[in-house]
Amino acid sequence: MAGQSWHTSCARDDTAPPPPPPPPPPPRRARGARSAGNVGMVHRRWPWRSTTFLLPTRHPTTRRPAAPCFIQRSQAINEEEVRLCLAIVAQAGNAASDIELDDAHRGILAAAAGVQASDFTIHPLYPENFIIICRLQAARDAVFTIGQVPVGNTSPVLRPWTRLAHAEQSALLYKITLELEGIPPHVWNMDTVSKLLAPKLLD
Repeated sequence: MAGQSWHTSCARDDTAPPPPPPPPPPPRRARGARSAGNVGMVHRRWPWRSTTFLLPTRHPTTRRPAAPCFIQRSQAINEEEVRLCLAIVAQAGNAASDIELDDAHRGILAAAAGVQASDFTIHPLYPENFIIICRLQAARDAVFTIGQVPVGNTSPVLRPWTRLAHAEQSALLYKITLELEGIPPHVWNMDTVSKLLAPKLLD
């Protein structure tokens, strides 16, 4: 009886409709696309681990390593440096960043005696507020003498422009391998090496 009952329950009914087809697979995301649940997140697999972490976009570890860039001096750089020798930078002490250049221009004309509107120009500058480029040494001295520019509720402090204003000191170290030949054994010491390298590498 059990076998007959099992055979009857498993018998296929040819009159029943066929089962619906399985749903299509979800579309594959393009490389670099973000899912709705991880907006602003990127996957990063560490080489020494097998675990995948979620890092926010522009995380420091996802940036390219910094590389030094050396810019050779040119005639254009020399000319621009000579022009900026008459420049003055202005920065507000209360970190105000919404200073209007037209208001600063009028404040300088009102405070600096003998300075005309055509004697200088004002341009935005970061991280300072603006830079004043004077055309004549006399105008530069008159503007710099006022010390501060009254602009609205703030008074940016004036300082001479210098190319070292935002410079940072760093040591450029390079590890090299030297191969010296022809040195007699009895003079093989650091004093001899320093004398051999001084004209070339130790200047």
